[in-house]
Amino acid sequence: MDDLDGEGTTENPYKITEVDELQLMNEDLSAHYVLEEDIGASETETWNGGAGFEPIGDRDSPFSGSFDGQDHAIEDLTINRAGEDDIALFGATTGPVESVYIEDAFVSGDRAAVVVSYLGGDLRSVYASGEIETERGGGLVRTDDRDLENTIERSGSDVAVRGGDTRGFGGIIGNGQGNIEILNSYATGEVEAEGRQVGGLVGTLGSNSAIRNSYATGSVTGDREVGGLVGNNEGPVTDVFALGTIRGNSETGALAGVNQGDRSGTDGSITNGYWNAALSNQNVGDSNDDVGTSIRTNEITGSDATDNLDIDFDNFWTLTDDYPVLEWQVQDLSIALDDSTVGEGQQTGVTVTLTLDDGSTVTASEVADYDAGGIVDVDAGVVDANQQGTTEITATVADQSDSAELEVVEPPNIELEESDLDADAVVEGSPLTATATYENDGGPGSHTAELTANGEVVDTQTVSLEADAETDVDFEWTPDGPVGTEYDVSVDGADLGSVAVVEPGTISLADISVPEEVGSGEPYEFTVDLENAADETVIDTVEYELESQTAITEPVAVDSDGSTATLGYETDVDTGLTVVHAVTVDDETLEATSQVTEPPLFDVTDVESPEDVESGDEFDLSVTVENTGGVEGTQSVTVSDNDSEIATEELTLEADSSETISLAVSEDATGEYEYTVATDDDETDVTVTVSEEADDDGADDSDGLPGFGAVVAVGALAVAVAVATLRRRN
Repeated sequence: MDDLDGEGTTENPYKITEVDELQLMNEDLSAHYVLEEDIGASETETWNGGAGFEPIGDRDSPFSGSFDGQDHAIEDLTINRAGEDDIALFGATTGPVESVYIEDAFVSGDRAAVVVSYLGGDLRSVYASGEIETERGGGLVRTDDRDLENTIERSGSDVAVRGGDTRGFGGIIGNGQGNIEILNSYATGEVEAEGRQVGGLVGTLGSNSAIRNSYATGSVTGDREVGGLVGNNEGPVTDVFALGTIRGNSETGALAGVNQGDRSGTDGSITNGYWNAALSNQNVGDSNDDVGTSIRTNEITGSDATDNLDIDFDNFWTLTDDYPVLEWQVQDLSIALDDSTVGEGQQTGVTVTLTLDDGSTVTASEVADYDAGGIVDVDAGVVDANQQGTTEITATVADQSDSAELEVVEPPNIELEESDLDADAVVEGSPLTATATYENDGGPGSHTAELTANGEVVDTQTVSLEADAETDVDFEWTPDGPVGTEYDVSVDGADLGSVAVVEPGTISLADISVPEEVGSGEPYEFTVDLENAADETVIDTVEYELESQTAITEPVAVDSDGSTATLGYETDVDTGLTVVHAVTVDDETLEATSQVTEPPLFDVTDVESPEDVESGDEFDLSVTVENTGGVEGTQSVTVSDNDSEIATEELTLEADSSETISLAVSEDATGEYEYTVATDDDETDVTVTVSEEADDDGADDSDGLPGFGAVVAVGALAVAVAVATLRRRN
């Protein structure tokens, strides 16, 4: 044990930081250990000739020390020892194991579990996920020592248990016939065995054992004595629910396969137990008597759960928007507002997200406790902004809290600016469309816009606008009156005029035009020429089929002089095939064909750049792109530096054509820059060196020193003047 930090005492336990050190625990089974960090154990798959990790201790020499994972994880552990007993991370224990996550484990053995095979010590705050294959076993524990009192508490399992044709298989423990209490724990993994006594949480629960405040949600499959919570129950079970689907040949029940309290008069009983008939595929709580209470999904989810479940929500359970969870499972809470600013008198939504012990998330927006100050009210995830100002909204669930700030500003003033009917008439059976523009010169908010026909509201749209913003809103409605019916149409009381229903055939097909070639998986456009027999604009429905499959059904407004409609679609038909386009208006159909070719493929064939530029100067990258695909296409050509886009240009190329474009780039700092020039299909890298800007203020002399020549000239002039003066004096 010299390789481990620490002394193995309770005051100074051995510190484990890697999987090799974890295996060393077999050398001192009475010592105390802590896990200092998350450790990966994927290498154990090849250990010992494929047998993997060697379990720590066995029934003859159990682990009697203590192991504290300190909420760290052991990931990808493999123990592959089919035919052997006492197979798990710990083969057998008499000391406690706590606060560890064992994730994505694979365990195989005759009598096996992920955490402890033969439990003689307590298990607290332990979670496991993965899969086991065993003749007898459970997700966390195979069986307990009948001579000792043991506890599994605040623990969870998402282990898929695959069992043989013997007995005793459970999501938490396979065989709990000793003196064990399972408290505040859960199992979500599937339990499937060929044998009997198969339970979502416990395979067999003895008369000296108990389950309280626990649940199971995984499906359970076995031969007989198959239950959503317990396969065979002889002990007291209190405050539980099970939601898994049950499959068995006989003695099956939504909570217990067999509840021995009903059969033999032992202590077996289920109090405050709940199950769901639709989910469990069962009509009874157990095979002998209707124990527990069958409850509908809506009665066990959200806030309704407190009215329908007689379990302790003050101390052990907490509500979510889905099913209840155990309070300790809630590890974190976050709050998010739909809008950080809202107009007075308006509403916004709140999303409260809980992170559970296994890393999964569930919302609690409707059931969280809120503290929002005096200017807003929050109920079931909806905020009513009553007064202008700024407030902090705090959500709390299971002692976890988070806050978000909300500003309430002036109320919105959303008004209709203009509106228009798209036609004067509509062909019978086709939808009428109208467009309206709304503007908001108040605070952010929403407005319900209404389209009415002959005084009846026929369509509504929610108009949501920020302050000083405007938007267009589209309405659509199919009149149900016969040919000749006229409707007076308005939007929010503003008269749009009248529209009449006309007979089919008013609009006719003149021609359709489709591309000769379309790229597989690529968008394309086609045109439809329409003629109008009426003296007014008429809306009719254009139906487009591709290879006899309806692809588009769209109302089109046709002027009195006729119109051309442009529509778009894409095909995923294989290249080399011919596709048939069919356009139908009323009972008239025209067809055309296209050849499906390779889609456009934009290759970057060349990039030219200066090798050296000065900082601050703009320079061009000359990029040549070739479309080697089968049809014309449009893509963006981009220049990026460290995944940050710094220049872009959209380029359209016909098939088998190329073009060279220039993209301007500049850098203020010196250094060597590597740019990536890319299309949707291809990319290439180019390197440019950016140097310091040259100093243009001085002149270079013959030695290359800026300004030196000027200094020499000034010095020479001074000498000449001095000599001339001396000569005059003489």
